[in-house]
Amino acid sequence: MTTRVCFDSAAVTAALFGLRSAGVLRVLGRLGASAALASASARLRVGGDRFVIHACATDSDGGRVASAVTGRQECRATGVVTAQVVEQLLRQPPPAGVWHIDQVVAADEFLRNLHQHDLTIHDEI
Repeated sequence: MTTRVCFDSAAVTAALFGLRSAGVLRVLGRLGASAALASASARLRVGGDRFVIHACATDSDGGRVASAVTGRQECRATGVVTAQVVEQLLRQPPPAGVWHIDQVVAADEFLRNLHQHDLTIHDEI
């Protein structure tokens, strides 16, 4: 499974991907600079509030599925997804253990609820 986040500024997206690919973000995290980096990025205003999250998964037989979510205010969208998952877990708690979201949340209901929060689902991209 691969997930990518893109911002409406191609330069910001490319810069963040480049830093990640080069291992700079990992080094900064190990040096304890993550909080400073997060603080600096919160003050830096490049681009708008639009975002795209693209996910792609391939099964052991080579079957591939891809989808994307677009919207505004990525932090708000993260909160919406988190709240929806928590609601589902409270309604139907899974057995003890570590689970991925797709193992504990009914996709059809989950995606319908995202539409109610101004998030758009793009299937099979």
